[in-house]
Amino acid sequence: MQKSTINLDIGCGSNPRNPYSAQILVGLDIDFGKYTNKDGVKLITHDFIASPLPFPDSSFTYVSAYDVLEHIPRIIYTPERKLLLVQIMNEISRILKPGGKFYSSTPYYPHKEAFMDPTHVNFVTAETFTHYFDSRNNWAGSYGYEGCLNVISMAAASFHLIVEMVKSN
Repeated sequence: MQKSTINLDIGCGSNPRNPYSAQILVGLDIDFGKYTNKDGVKLITHDFIASPLPFPDSSFTYVSAYDVLEHIPRIIYTPERKLLLVQIMNEISRILKPGGKFYSSTPYYPHKEAFMDPTHVNFVTAETFTHYFDSRNNWAGSYGYEGCLNVISMAAASFHLIVEMVKSN
């Protein structure tokens, strides 16, 4: 018997998305009221900037993030220094099941849309994922990245960079 597939859409706002057509969709955002439900989608309120994702290891078949990573503050002090993009990439790797996939859609350099929104604080290039967060290169390892994700596809869609990564077993 095949287990259900489940997708977590991080920072989904009022529009949770399901790029892999998982059987179960969970939306996570800072704006929802206490656990609620929308069209069969479980919506969870959580500030993942302030604390780790509220899920056990290997909970999700898929994780998606549409127009989210560019908004994550670069550094916070709580009082220790945290590099938040590295931290969230670690968390995504942690909650994905082995063989699970991560889907990211982010405005990227050199397109003006990556810079014109004053709430964009992380700027992504085509090399960000392949060099820093792909475990084969892991340049972010010197910043605390311990994830085991590998880029499996990358494509431009207008001013967005669409990246798919898989968690190694």
